[in-house]
Amino acid sequence: MRKSFYIKYVLIFIIFCSFFTSYSQNQQKIDSLESILDEYITQEKSDELKDEIFVQIYEEYKIYDWKKATETSKRAIALFLYSENVQIRVSWYERLGFIYLQEGMYSLALEVFYNVYEINSNNKINLGWTYVNLGNIFFAQNLQLPKAVEMYEAALTEFEKIIETNEDNALKGYAVCYNNLGMIKEKEGKPDKALELYKDALSIRLQINSAYELTHSYYVIGLLFNLKQNYDSSIYYLTRSINLSNERNIKEYIVEALINRALAYAYQNLYNNSKNDINKALKYCEENARWNLANVYLY
Repeated sequence: MRKSFYIKYVLIFIIFCSFFTSYSQNQQKIDSLESILDEYITQEKSDELKDEIFVQIYEEYKIYDWKKATETSKRAIALFLYSENVQIRVSWYERLGFIYLQEGMYSLALEVFYNVYEINSNNKINLGWTYVNLGNIFFAQNLQLPKAVEMYEAALTEFEKIIETNEDNALKGYAVCYNNLGMIKEKEGKPDKALELYKDALSIRLQINSAYELTHSYYVIGLLFNLKQNYDSSIYYLTRSINLSNERNIKEYIVEALINRALAYAYQNLYNNSKNDINKALKYCEENARWNLANVYLY
């Protein structure tokens, strides 16, 4: 018991020291970037150059301090409020909206993305991704699923308008909409319809060979088969997600995919395989994502 407590204490201490060192290094980098930004503003450099520095500052803050990432987004919005580069203006509203969405501040996120809707509408910019982002907010609120469906269906209509002029972007949009509509059907207790939509998204992602999105499609289909107690199919799709993640160094889903494949193996009484996957997840977290160790230890 004491040994177990000691190991956990040491692990927490190591994680804290690693976090503090990384934070200090990031703050030094941010201070340097802020100095460059001040020079660019004073010298009236182009919006594109100032935006490049702002993005780097935002990305650093986003890792450790969402409040400062929010402040950075607001500063950029104020600076580029009358910029002729509409894409820069929109991108900063979107970054701010994504932070609010991630932090569960749905009313603020909606307000920001309605600003995006207005800017894009006034400039005759396709509204496909704007509707997707609005749909994501309604979907995150859980009680607004019909509104989310309305937004995703509106997005599909918008993407259809650009299929001939911007096919790749339109197909990516189709895939996201089908995938998210599948998640809604799964929430509504309609797994067969969810699987149909997930596979529609997967088919498109295979067509455009979008590796990051493919890992997600394989992952969500694998999870659904786990819920349906079809463990062979679950293992097949989760393995595809894991292999592709390893091949392309995609980090987002690999730990959860390993954990859920371990569960599928365990349900089939393949305990050695299950243990191997848990050990792989632990090793991956120790080397790449210490913050996720607690999730693995839970299993």
